[in-house]
Amino acid sequence: MKSHFVIFLLFLIFQLSFAQHIEFHGQTLGWSLLNVRSTQNSEIGLRFFPKFSLSQNLNKHLSLQSNLTLDSRFNQSIADPVDFEQNTHLQIYRFWLRLQSQQMEFRIGRQKINFGQARFLRSLMLFDKIDPRDPLQLTPGVDAFLFRYFWLNNANLWLWSVYDEGQTLGLDRFQGQKHQWQFGARFQYPLRFAEMAITYHQKKIVYQSRNKSIERHFALDGFWDVGPGLWFEYVLSKASVPDSLLPFAHYFTLGSDYTFKLGNGLHLSVEILSLFFNQHLLTKKQRLTLIGFEMDYPVGLLDQILSLSFYSHQQQTLVHYLNWQRTYDNWLIYLSLFFSNKSLQFFGNNNIPLIDRGLRFMLVFNF
Repeated sequence: MKSHFVIFLLFLIFQLSFAQHIEFHGQTLGWSLLNVRSTQNSEIGLRFFPKFSLSQNLNKHLSLQSNLTLDSRFNQSIADPVDFEQNTHLQIYRFWLRLQSQQMEFRIGRQKINFGQARFLRSLMLFDKIDPRDPLQLTPGVDAFLFRYFWLNNANLWLWSVYDEGQTLGLDRFQGQKHQWQFGARFQYPLRFAEMAITYHQKKIVYQSRNKSIERHFALDGFWDVGPGLWFEYVLSKASVPDSLLPFAHYFTLGSDYTFKLGNGLHLSVEILSLFFNQHLLTKKQRLTLIGFEMDYPVGLLDQILSLSFYSHQQQTLVHYLNWQRTYDNWLIYLSLFFSNKSLQFFGNNNIPLIDRGLRFMLVFNF
């Protein structure tokens, strides 16, 4: 993949020479975290995302854009002595080049790819690690080629190829084969009061440490606006692995939301995520169900309160998250309370501090 980034860097240098529009902006956030379970994990931190954007018009219908976003982070445990060298990290967050017309987009580089109808319990989480408790929705990017075409009736086609770094993303059960390519496609079509989409994705996997195989995902999702919003996501995963590893997996999300005319508008959302793992397509071997409930209410022009709860009967897990947000022109202030009866981490997310029990204060500046 390094050779692809060398080529991309040459394109970026070329575009910089002829760019018609150059922008520099970004985001800075600082936080203070009190972890009730362990004061050793209580910390303070600072994170900086400088973003460089270039664009130029190639002709009347075609334009070229590029984006380079860096991720600089420092976090320090309150219980440990300050160590800037050990606790400071710098990496590329986004790094892509895009060719775009009114109905077409082709993007290459490190980017964020996500789709589907679900809000916080997403069956179609194939390429990210977004934690539903993260108000900034931060997630590592993937190195990929992405092509999208949009028809005038809002139907759209996605084609992608993703470079596998040998990690697990989203709800992956198996580790991907390092230095291999994943590929897939998605077609979404609007209907009256609804949208429907089909998705296919294929990747090479590693199981039991050294054995290699292929995993395929087939998905269907839809959304209806009939007063309350109604949506679903269904993913069937088939891995070529021994029966003892349960080669079939079913992921099903069902959700709804509605805004009640109470005060400034009380918005409620509920989602149910069911996971079935089995040896054969229609038999049930293992099951896990997770229920999520979200409530948000705008207190005024500047303040908003959000409550998010999850419950799993099989795992006897209960999670509560309460967040207050105040918004200014360029500033965001967050005060968050976390509680769960078990130690857990959603989807392997380590992008911002998300804990089991404690308090976090976060200040964000966008420029």
